Amino acid sequence: MSNNHELETKNKRKCAVCFLTRTPHEEIIRFAKEIGEQQSTIDVYIMIDDNTYQPPEGYNNYFQFVRIDNAECCSHGYKMSSHLVLQKECMSWDKSIYFFCMKKIEYDFVWLVEDDTFIPSVQALVSLNDQASSGQYDLVCQKNDHNPNGRLDTWAHWHDAQGKFQLPWYHSMVCAIGVSRRLLNEISKYAKYRGFLPFIEYMFNTIAMQANLRVHNPPELSTIIWRQDWPYEQIQARPMNWYHPIKDFNLQRAHRQKLIGREVPIANNNNTEYQQYQPVYYPYGQQQPQYPYSMPPQPTYPTYPAYPTYPIYPGEPTHNTISAIVPSAPPPYPH
Repeated sequence: MSNNHELETKNKRKCAVCFLTRTPHEEIIRFAKEIGEQQSTIDVYIMIDDNTYQPPEGYNNYFQFVRIDNAECCSHGYKMSSHLVLQKECMSWDKSIYFFCMKKIEYDFVWLVEDDTFIPSVQALVSLNDQASSGQYDLVCQKNDHNPNGRLDTWAHWHDAQGKFQLPWYHSMVCAIGVSRRLLNEISKYAKYRGFLPFIEYMFNTIAMQANLRVHNPPELSTIIWRQDWPYEQIQARPMNWYHPIKDFNLQRAHRQKLIGREVPIANNNNTEYQQYQPVYYPYGQQQPQYPYSMPPQPTYPTYPAYPTYPIYPGEPTHNTISAIVPSAPPPYPH
């Protein structure tokens, strides 16, 4: 009875994947259509940053194009999440977070995927989604680096976390991540209280950890790297992994064509890390490894910890976790 109930609950969970683009390349459109054709458990969206772009018609049965006005997004506090590196106030990251925090609140789990992240096949998406979206995890990402004491020399962007969060801080590459409704709700509270979003590479991890949510670093995302060349032979050897970056969309298409027709069950994704992998759950404040799947099994923690209540407006009582996450620096973020 218990197993049947768990399966029924899992099947009822609504999931989505959103590809983040400035303007979508034809290969992104083709692959989004393929996802929509071949499975029915994950809804598909393409976020378009350039609002002058007119998306082609005829795809509504497979996926949805999304365009959001910059002023609308910024007015709700969904801005600045990539300003540190791209010097733009509002981009597809801000818009996609706004979209799933404020508009599409029916989703329990959402994948946010930059367009230069290569997912080899629909099966690679569905397989990781089945593993990650069951309700156990709130953030699925490449790693969860930990900064307990505020040292600024261990990562180039730690300085930006000052005034945005109190310690400890956490970060990861976030070119492809999965986020739960619980985490989206926490991010929404931050945007409403502070009027902006911190830099994405430490925002997701730090909010998740300080809100006592669960972070999961599957080996399939270990190939999300800042700069790396990915020859086909490496992709062929680990076809269930996701890869970043592959900025040549024609090359993405060529790799997918080569993999067509191959039966690639999860057991064929062989590598030492995968065989040794055991999920690791992170309690608040504990020292975190960079690659948790190389560690021995860790103790588990409750799937649904006590949910924190944030004061949304200044002056509300602070007997909750907001004081642990947001410093006393006055909102909003200076323009």
